[in-house]
Amino acid sequence: MLLVLVAFSFQITAQERGDLISAQLIESWDLERINDLYDGFGLPEFISPIGFDVDVYKIVFATPDARGEAMTVASGLVQIPTNGNACNFPMFVYCHGTNTYTGKTMTELGDEYQIGIPFTANGYVSVLPDYLGFGETPLDHPHCYIHAKSSATSTIDIMRATRHFCAENGVALSGQNFITGYSEGGFVSMAALREIQELHLDEFDISAAAPGSGPYDVSGTMIDSILQSPVFSNPFYLLFTAESYQYVYGGLYEDYESVLIEPFDSLAPLVFNREDPQNSNLLHWPGYSMLQPDFLEQVLTDDNHPFREVARDNDLLDWAPDFPMNFFYCEGDDQVPYIISLTAIEAYVANGSDPNLVQAVSAGAEFDHPSCAQPGLIGSKLYFDNFRVDCEEMINAGIENKALNMSISVYPNPSSDFVVIEAKEEMNNDFLEVELYDMAGKMIHQTAYSNGMLLSMTDLNLDKGNYILKIVGSYLSYSKILVHN
Repeated sequence: MLLVLVAFSFQITAQERGDLISAQLIESWDLERINDLYDGFGLPEFISPIGFDVDVYKIVFATPDARGEAMTVASGLVQIPTNGNACNFPMFVYCHGTNTYTGKTMTELGDEYQIGIPFTANGYVSVLPDYLGFGETPLDHPHCYIHAKSSATSTIDIMRATRHFCAENGVALSGQNFITGYSEGGFVSMAALREIQELHLDEFDISAAAPGSGPYDVSGTMIDSILQSPVFSNPFYLLFTAESYQYVYGGLYEDYESVLIEPFDSLAPLVFNREDPQNSNLLHWPGYSMLQPDFLEQVLTDDNHPFREVARDNDLLDWAPDFPMNFFYCEGDDQVPYIISLTAIEAYVANGSDPNLVQAVSAGAEFDHPSCAQPGLIGSKLYFDNFRVDCEEMINAGIENKALNMSISVYPNPSSDFVVIEAKEEMNNDFLEVELYDMAGKMIHQTAYSNGMLLSMTDLNLDKGNYILKIVGSYLSYSKILVHN
């Protein structure tokens, strides 16, 4: 056994970032099963038309550990379109929400892995990381929750490993990359996007991104809301973050007893033990009620407290995305305050982002944190499709959807009365048709486009909620979620 472990350790130290270590087919989806999934999700097929069966692979790849001291391994899923027309496929990356050590990972086919199936069935190669500290990462390495650097490097490295896998298995990639994620995954995807723009544009072209409901403002709104709110619905986030930062940075506290009152000081080691974890519900109390009063007071009042300082190191407000980004939130979110998304968009525009290119949009004021995910992800799929270059378009039309997407303006959104639809001058010679659908895929309105069209939500007698606007022309199929409130 010792010889095997030593050989494995040597193999890891010899790997480059993103090297593919292993791949295993673990599941296949045919048309019937995919249709059953759509029915279960309540997903209209026109949102993500099925053109392929899906093979699901577990991959293991090399990536730096969270401290950046050595190479280790991480794992995730790669979903491949099969049994359809040959194509150069875009890559779709989905970063999942908060998981605990007692939950199922992506490679264990946890709940969120199915999110990739509609994308893959529609001709995307879908990539779904477990995250460093879950799955095949050695048990002595914890998951470093809300740690920007390791979130970024491990996400970028699974994208590299996916390219290796596709090259070795004859799967052609188009070079387009679409990245989204929800909750913790919103943070993870945003961290990866920042690092790609700053360090890896020679490797990855980001065609569009759509992070959702992530804690991008860790040191401010996120910490304060957990520490002070008596109704915050998941205060476990606080201790998971503190445990992660203690592992990466050290020096935040001496031991659990110095920061947690009884019995939480003895429960925390049980919850954060990867080898034999206990349920995180043991720590499901308001954040302030678990902390030692002196420690709580210091964090709340001292802007230079070590915990605040390392939290600032993980804020994601200090850059200006220069690619299409449509990140989403819900006003009823009870876990990640929606004001964080508004703070982020203000910071990005102030830092130099084009406000027409980078936007934060509501996926529905009525949705809480769990229920915000589905309308947000449907909106992300429609948004990505506006930029995606399909096989037929690449071969026949040669027109990039990026340019066409920017030719359409729809505002205000959300709206209580009406929306204006405007096409730029170069589109006015094309015949455009405007269609409006409910979220079940039923068409409720159809009309020919006229320049500067006004679409009255009240005249259509629409209930408050989300709708799908679709604009179709000779060279354009544009879709967008409309929020009527």
